[in-house]
Amino acid sequence: AADGTIVPMFQEAPDTFQSGADDSLTNLDDVDAARVLRVFGTGGSFVEADGTTYTVSGSPTETATATETLASGTIHVGGVDVAVEGSTPRTYTVELAP
Repeated sequence: AADGTIVPMFQEAPDTFQSGADDSLTNLDDVDAARVLRVFGTGGSFVEADGTTYTVSGSPTETATATETLASGTIHVGGVDVAVEGSTPRTYTVELAP
């Protein structure tokens, strides 16, 4: 991936995005509380549809992983800072590739 790329993903993929469609299916509400952020290099940013913003700064020193639960704040991993600005508390696992 290009330097500065941020790829946010659900930690678990939903079966459907429609709430109440079928109780046996995992929907968006079931998986919205956790994200995996794959970060390549530095200098990138990404805005989710709900307005949650991810911004990366610093110089990556190593391949690293860090996990934090927050709505807004900074996750420090492998020489970079990933600033999260949002209103929904989530558990974020940041996977950094320099």
